[in-house]
Amino acid sequence: MATTWSDLVNHVRFRYEIFQQTDRTLRFHLPTEGDRTQRVAVHHVESEGTDWIVIESAVARADEVDLRRMLELAE
Repeated sequence: MATTWSDLVNHVRFRYEIFQQTDRTLRFHLPTEGDRTQRVAVHHVESEGTDWIVIESAVARADEVDLRRMLELAE
């Protein structure tokens, strides 16, 4: 059974505090170790008739990583 956007919204709302929501985007803080949180954005997008979920979250400070190497690892 496929999960719907509404199912995802309800799951996130139940577990985390959403600080911004539109009909196609959720933004919330994801607790991590200690007192630190990670900002996460989840987007519902359509492409060529197919629904997709895009998750965005920072992984590092740009001035502290080798950006070329990160792109190589991501491919």
